[in-house]
Amino acid sequence: MSSTKKIRHVQEEQQFSDDVDEKMDFINSLDHYSLEKIFMLLPICDRTNLKKVCTRWKEVCKLAWYDIKKYKCSHTIGGAYNNQLLTQSYVENLILNCGTYLQELILSKICTSSIMPIIGEHCKNLTRFEFVFNEIGQTTKLKSEILSSLPEEINEIHVIVETSNRLKTPCFFDLEKFKNLHSLTISGCKLDSIIQQISEKIKITDMVLQKLTELKNLECLELCFPQKISDESVLAISNNCKKLKHLEIPHTRRLYSFGTEDDEDDDDDTDTEDDSENNVHDDEPVPRVTVFDDLSKLKYLESLNVSGAHKFTDSSIIAIADKCKSLKNLNISHCKYITEAGLNAITNLELLQKLNVSNVKSVTNSFIIKLKGLTSLTANKCKKITDSGIIQFLKNCSDLKHLHLSNTNITIDTIIAADRETENRRNDIILYIHCIGHRVFKKSCEPIIKSKWLVVYYHEWKIL
Repeated sequence: MSSTKKIRHVQEEQQFSDDVDEKMDFINSLDHYSLEKIFMLLPICDRTNLKKVCTRWKEVCKLAWYDIKKYKCSHTIGGAYNNQLLTQSYVENLILNCGTYLQELILSKICTSSIMPIIGEHCKNLTRFEFVFNEIGQTTKLKSEILSSLPEEINEIHVIVETSNRLKTPCFFDLEKFKNLHSLTISGCKLDSIIQQISEKIKITDMVLQKLTELKNLECLELCFPQKISDESVLAISNNCKKLKHLEIPHTRRLYSFGTEDDEDDDDDTDTEDDSENNVHDDEPVPRVTVFDDLSKLKYLESLNVSGAHKFTDSSIIAIADKCKSLKNLNISHCKYITEAGLNAITNLELLQKLNVSNVKSVTNSFIIKLKGLTSLTANKCKKITDSGIIQFLKNCSDLKHLHLSNTNITIDTIIAADRETENRRNDIILYIHCIGHRVFKKSCEPIIKSKWLVVYYHEWKIL
């Protein structure tokens, strides 16, 4: 009996082996095209190992990457290898396989700038490139050949340099090369050094003007400089970047926030400690002529951030409100020359959704109650705002998501009104009210909140 079972077991193993061989023979009988289509059904992480099976599979694998148009680095390799951390060598190998087909590449800080020559050689069809570059612990800097290795036809370049140093890392690249560039983000880099290194014979401001003039198709521009932007640069943007939709040229040097993980708006919580950081003096005369008036030429603008721009006056906001009818997001915080006339012009922006007027001293209840349809309002350090103004504002803005009122004169009455206004919301929108509140205020508010659509945060100052 035992011998019979053994014979049967051997026969079953042989049958299984034969079945496997038959299936392998069937796979190998497929032509290259069919095999290629099967390989393309596999996740990226598995495709990289197929070429190790045999010489034929190695050849077919070269053809099984053309469907990969976008790659974004994560923390792990993914798929069956989700427990393995992503490394630069893995990303480099991936680029060798599918780089020629990639149109969008997003690199995380697991990569260093040493990967750029490989990208330049193999990713000739990129239209969008994003790189979070971690400078901490590295001696490599963003040299001129790094970004210049990107293809000339690229549309978007986004470089974010993370550093623990207050001094910004110099970033070098030639804007003249990228004729089709319409979106550019350079964060954490010192751009003046770029221009100085490109041509030391031309003044920095003149070079800024020349380079910006060439960016005819630019739609997004964020100039997060630690220093003030020159008048020449503002004029260059106004006169030449006519297709701009998103413009950030904040002048504040030191930002503070009370952000939480529930806050969806990156710029809604910014505030400065005091005006001394920006060399502001109350006895300074109002500028008679300001280059910011020319920003009204950017008629396609949807988002504008001029936080801390001390030459931004009533005439500027009146001109912008008159010409830039598509404006949805406006940040004029710390613009000390804005008066009631300028604020009234803002109320004419029918599409406005997000507004930041922090530390604008002329903001009062009479302005607040005129605002309608906003989804976010930041009015930190607006001392003339009281409960009556905010209560009417809440009635005007049924879709309000974020309300920042730190260092204002609101009381518990505002929280009571917010609870009442949101209790019967039918739009499934949660209202987050952000404020700096002492313990007594916090304890008084918590018991009265009944609405599931209201969340109140009591923050401490936090240096960004």
